[in-house]
Amino acid sequence: MQSETRTTAAGMARSILAVLALLLAAAQSPAATNYYVSTTGDDTNSGLSQDDAFKTLLAAYSAAQDGDTIRILAGSYTDLTVTANPSDANVDYLAVVTKAVQILGDDPDTTILHCVNADGSTRRRGGVWLANANALLAGVTIRDSNNKYSTGDGLWTIGAALHIVSGVASNCVIRDNVGEGNNGRQPPVYLNGVNSLLTDSVVRDNIQGPWGKGAGGVYITGGAKMTRCRIIRNFGGDITRGNGIYIVHGYVRDCVIAGNSGLNTFNSSVQNAGVVMSEGLLERCVILCNTNALPNASYSLQAGGLLVSGSYPAVVRNCLVAGNVVRAPNGAVAGGVLVRHAKAAVSHLTVADNLSVIGANGLRLDAGSVSNSIVHGNGGRDVVVTGGTLDWSCFPEAAQLGGAGNLALDPLLMNTDLAAPATSALTSTFTLSRASPCRDAVTNGYAVAADDLTGSARPIGDAPDMGCHELPGITPGALVASFSLPSRGILAGRDVTLTARLEGDDTTIGTLVWHVSDGSTTTIYATTTAALTLPAPPAGWYEVTLFATNAAGVGAAAAADAFVARPATTYVSTTGSAIWPYDSEDKAATSLRDAVGAVYGATDFTGTVHIASGSYNSMEYDTASGYSRLAAVSRPIRLVGADDPADIVLSYNVTGSTDFGGGIVLNHPGASLCGVTLTGSARSIDNRWENGMALHINAGLASNCDICGAVPNGTHIRPPVRIQGGLMTHCYVRDNYSAGLYGRSSCGVHLSDGEIRRSRIERNGIRNSHSDQARANGLYMTSGTVRDSVIAGNFGGHNNANSGAAGVRMDGGLIERCVIQCNTNSTLMKKQAPGGILVNGTATVRNCLIADNISATSDSDTAGGIYIQNAGGVVEHATLYNNLAASGAGGLADNKGAVVRGSIIAGNAGVANVTAVAGTTFLYSCFPEAGGAYTGTGCISADPQLEAPATAGLVGLDAPSGYAISRASPCRDAVTGGAAWVADDLLGSPRPLDGATTGDYPDMGCYELAAAGDDEVFAAFSASRQHAYLPCEITFTGMLEGGDTTFGPSAWLVENTTLGTSSRIATPAGILVLANPAPGTYDVTLYATNSQGIGADAYPIVGVLTVQPTDTHVSTNGLHIWPYDTPANAATNLFEAVGAVYGATDYTGTVHVAAGDYAPLQLATAANGFSYLATLDKPVSVIGSDDPAATILRFHSPNAGGGLYVANEAALVAGLTLSGKTTSAGSDAYHLGQAFQLTHGTVSNCVVRGCGDLGQHTQPPVVIQGGLMVDCAIRDNLHPANAHGFGRAGLGVYIMGGEMRRCDISGNSIPYARADHLCAGGVYQTGGIVRDCTITNNYGARWVNYNPVAGGARVDGGLMERCIIAGNINGSYTNNNANIDSSAWLKDSAGGLLVNGAAIVRNCLVAGNCATNPLSPSLDTAAGLVLTASASGAAVTNITVADNRHLTQGDQRAAYIAAGRLCNAILWGNGTASDVRQTGGTITYTCLASATTGDGSGNLASNPAFKNAAAGDYRLLLASPCVDAGCDAGWTADDLDLAGNPRILGKRIDIGAYENTATSGTMLMLR
Repeated sequence: MQSETRTTAAGMARSILAVLALLLAAAQSPAATNYYVSTTGDDTNSGLSQDDAFKTLLAAYSAAQDGDTIRILAGSYTDLTVTANPSDANVDYLAVVTKAVQILGDDPDTTILHCVNADGSTRRRGGVWLANANALLAGVTIRDSNNKYSTGDGLWTIGAALHIVSGVASNCVIRDNVGEGNNGRQPPVYLNGVNSLLTDSVVRDNIQGPWGKGAGGVYITGGAKMTRCRIIRNFGGDITRGNGIYIVHGYVRDCVIAGNSGLNTFNSSVQNAGVVMSEGLLERCVILCNTNALPNASYSLQAGGLLVSGSYPAVVRNCLVAGNVVRAPNGAVAGGVLVRHAKAAVSHLTVADNLSVIGANGLRLDAGSVSNSIVHGNGGRDVVVTGGTLDWSCFPEAAQLGGAGNLALDPLLMNTDLAAPATSALTSTFTLSRASPCRDAVTNGYAVAADDLTGSARPIGDAPDMGCHELPGITPGALVASFSLPSRGILAGRDVTLTARLEGDDTTIGTLVWHVSDGSTTTIYATTTAALTLPAPPAGWYEVTLFATNAAGVGAAAAADAFVARPATTYVSTTGSAIWPYDSEDKAATSLRDAVGAVYGATDFTGTVHIASGSYNSMEYDTASGYSRLAAVSRPIRLVGADDPADIVLSYNVTGSTDFGGGIVLNHPGASLCGVTLTGSARSIDNRWENGMALHINAGLASNCDICGAVPNGTHIRPPVRIQGGLMTHCYVRDNYSAGLYGRSSCGVHLSDGEIRRSRIERNGIRNSHSDQARANGLYMTSGTVRDSVIAGNFGGHNNANSGAAGVRMDGGLIERCVIQCNTNSTLMKKQAPGGILVNGTATVRNCLIADNISATSDSDTAGGIYIQNAGGVVEHATLYNNLAASGAGGLADNKGAVVRGSIIAGNAGVANVTAVAGTTFLYSCFPEAGGAYTGTGCISADPQLEAPATAGLVGLDAPSGYAISRASPCRDAVTGGAAWVADDLLGSPRPLDGATTGDYPDMGCYELAAAGDDEVFAAFSASRQHAYLPCEITFTGMLEGGDTTFGPSAWLVENTTLGTSSRIATPAGILVLANPAPGTYDVTLYATNSQGIGADAYPIVGVLTVQPTDTHVSTNGLHIWPYDTPANAATNLFEAVGAVYGATDYTGTVHVAAGDYAPLQLATAANGFSYLATLDKPVSVIGSDDPAATILRFHSPNAGGGLYVANEAALVAGLTLSGKTTSAGSDAYHLGQAFQLTHGTVSNCVVRGCGDLGQHTQPPVVIQGGLMVDCAIRDNLHPANAHGFGRAGLGVYIMGGEMRRCDISGNSIPYARADHLCAGGVYQTGGIVRDCTITNNYGARWVNYNPVAGGARVDGGLMERCIIAGNINGSYTNNNANIDSSAWLKDSAGGLLVNGAAIVRNCLVAGNCATNPLSPSLDTAAGLVLTASASGAAVTNITVADNRHLTQGDQRAAYIAAGRLCNAILWGNGTASDVRQTGGTITYTCLASATTGDGSGNLASNPAFKNAAAGDYRLLLASPCVDAGCDAGWTADDLDLAGNPRILGKRIDIGAYENTATSGTMLMLR
């Protein structure tokens, strides 16, 4: 509910009369006194005369009493004394008027009040505040208010220059008031309350700053009134509702709201227009030439002229809305009027010459009623109706939309030129001609309650006229002539009938003389009947003048009008002579703009523009929309090019900083484009991603077009093609590239409504590999339908946000019978980054092939083929094959519980073919995990036995591909339920077709297998297995289909393509058994006959069998003879040996790497697009030597790849040393390990040393995302002097998941001072487990840019236990730049251990670490341990922090605790100052020198009595006060301390990392 007081229209009228009566009475009171204010006055004067005037308004107001008058003499007042308003204590006003006084200026042009602080204060400056019902302000100008500091959210309800809560302002000018900065919220004028009135005033040239929320000109609420005012050229910023006026609840009459504009680029929760209205009355107003310039693309409620939206009654009537523009790219938009208000009653509007980039140019009606109006000549779609009632109105779409009393005729308006309208003549524009069909057209007999725009009563004729003007009557005795035209634009060559009309006392026709001129010749016609038919006038401009007399010989004034005859066809050519009307090849236009403007196009006929072959590089642009376009087609017009689009190249190059035009926009259902190539560059910045660069379809058809080479010029991705309605068919969208940093759209096509059919979207992508928030590289669709199309070869990544696809992202809609193939998502470390399709809304994928797509992200929450993250997603009859995910599911991943049915998901590489949540519904589908991890009705896990996927290549839509099922496939006829959701297959064949095996049922997958006829014979076969190791026996079982299916003599051709051998084997019964075939890949072909001797076509399967050795070898001196299964024939590079060895769920192969120092080996490209020595994505063990130093693998990657990518649960790497260099690819390279990228599997007994990054972004030597690294050493990795360390990781290990156990991370460093964003010198942990490790002698440094950093380890999440963090150095510093706050840049810095999240750290020793940055008490740093403010969920227990030092001056503290829980800890011996600084969190049961027992529960201030701290032995003596002094909560007898001893050996747990054993034991030395 709105809180403002309400009133009725009658109540408003009564209140105005009451206010004016009171003012008049006050002015005539005999006791009233006049006070004067003058620029030459003095506040010590009496103020009672002009000669003895006051100097300031405040002095005069202080002296005045109720009924007095203050007269401000002419002058420019810049030194007025100011007064603070109690309601807004932070602003100074010229006057706060609470008395019943009149403040009268000489004239607004001569009496100017500047809102200037006399004392030069920077406080906010306001104007006049009226708060008395009998107060009057008149005859002044108020300017220069400044509300730049108005940061309070409620200040948008306070007027900056004029604020009226009660009283009247008349004949005032409010101008040049500016809201500066990001918080200039106040409207220039604010009216609130039924006793508030602004009349006969001007509010102009004011600027409201961003975050305004109100109005650029006047904010009206509480039943306030405004009459006879002009609100012109005001500017509304971000969040402003109305750029001119915002009517929350009020009454506005006889006003002009013109030339206001807005720039709402930020907020998506507001409504912008010249006028925004919620409740009240708006009548007899002109809303003219307002511009809603750059509304936010994510918001969908925008208008240029008038927007009516609310829930309380709103009446709008007798208004002219013309020349307004809105440039919103999306949603519910109208150039003129948008009505979305169930209680709105809108009537008698004329809406003309308005423009919207999309949607309705004139009127959009979503709710409420609109009647008796004219909406015409707005360009494109005049009217869009989605709800409400529209009747008794004239608009072109009336023929389609229907409605009571509606007309689809030309209204024949007069005076429609808005090029330079005079304010005084505004009410005479867009009037009706006397021949208008809208005249006397409201014949439904409704009660007329309001005058027209000029104040004339309705009706004047037999019934009211449509529109805002009522046509004047005829003077008695006069004779008036007029004539009607069928339209002012007609088709050339078609007869035109003109019909005369006489009005007056005697209307009998005497003579009619017509003068018809084509500009060069005037033809005179004389008729005695009303109608004149002009026979087929050719194209041209015709002026018609009628001279008429009645039967009595009385003459009427000449009546004149004009029409244009447009040709049915115009031409465009690079060599045209550009002679209007361009209706022949010789006279062809040189720009589409001119040819489109000249051709006829209307509901009765579709015009044609022929474009001649050629390259068009410098066409003149159509700029009517405010953007530069080659053409904007808003009528039924066909643009026709060539059969081959390459013959016609239309280039665009739009460079304006706010010009988001480009190629061609289709705005009408009858508009079409075909046979051209569109290419070029156009501007792209924030919020313009919704605007198609080369082609934008709001309605209409584009066919046989090539859209290529579109390159956005700016910071954001902008789609080459944007479809919001209509159809694109047989088009090719290809090779469009973006280097934009920000996305929210697609590099190919953005579809939100309409349809794409029989088109190709290929090779579109992001040149710089990554774009923040890009939705898709190929196709992004939020609704609509895509059919029979190919989306292939699109590429790129998404750097700073999740949920982007390389092929297709679907937030809604249907995609069916499409091929999504070979799309590569190069995202490095983001979730939901599939190569094929991302289903992100209620959407359906049906009968599609998704193949050969790649997801490179190292996050496991992704898929190579389809990723679903909406429960409304449906995937049916899809084939997902040979897709690849570096870390996630190769085929399909469902994260929300969608429906997958009738599909084949097999042969995909990744952690699995399918991953899904418990709520996923699988029906009648084939995938390896069926029956195991996932169950579902009719699902099978068998090999689908596709025809020839290895040789399928790029797939088209004209014939089955190698991804079709073979006749022996178990997927054939396997969908035995669910016929209701079965549709035609990928090639359009109906399902089911054959029913040869189990009945008349559809096949799984995207192809339906054709049936065999009785006179045909088809052969097929299946293999008992496709992947085998020796010894083995393989059985091939043939089958026949057709009339006779009994085998006759048959033969098999068996080819080992690896060895180049072949054999032909005859079998009598169609069965072939191969025993122990030699290793290699086999092609097998069956030549079969039936018992009648009828032969079937040869049936080959390429790559049907692969036989591999279980062991392969690598050696520096190997002969490199495939399959590398002996030491002598060993491979000389690892990746070929890995490729040759067998590895599957039934057996783990082994690669034996002989001792040796391997020079940088040949590299293979992994799924993430980077180069590695090998990728272990199958069960295989790579085994080196017992001593890793004996087997050294070196690498030198040209990108962010490197050593080994371990990506299979059963994979193992052991006994190797890895050393080498990489070249980081960008800021996300920190997610990529140089030597090891471990996502699954185990790495054991390996050494990583001598690694370094040659790029400018530090890569950690080891990245662990899953799996186990155990008994390894990561040491002496030195990042070279040119590495800036923009890595955000650790110099040794970055662990996000999995486990690292018994590893040594030591001696890793970065000597170069510039280490921006570095996290740790040794280990950076965000998840997983780090256990029993030593992290020693690492060096980490951060320069200037803030990031929490530790010399040893930074832990943001996961578990770290039983680790020693010792001898590490944090060398962070600033460059002492005067502009840098070192306390900000160097905070959260630790020499040893830094905890920065909800992590668990226990049983660890932090000792002997150093920090070199200045640790003043004000800095959030420590030499030993830091728990940052982000560690609120952290638990650090049983940790010993000792002997940590600082190498320079400062506070030598052991720890800084800002959040989290520190318990059972020892903080001792860390210097002479206090051991801890605490600003948050809890410290309990801790031994620290600065504490007393009362500082925290269980804390001690006693020497902990280490056994031998000087020798590095931090175990406790039996007499230590820390023995049995800890808190047992959370510990059990099974837990172990740092030395591996059980916890809680005594009465209670001991404090610190070690549990006292009470006996002598092995001493752990740290020196």
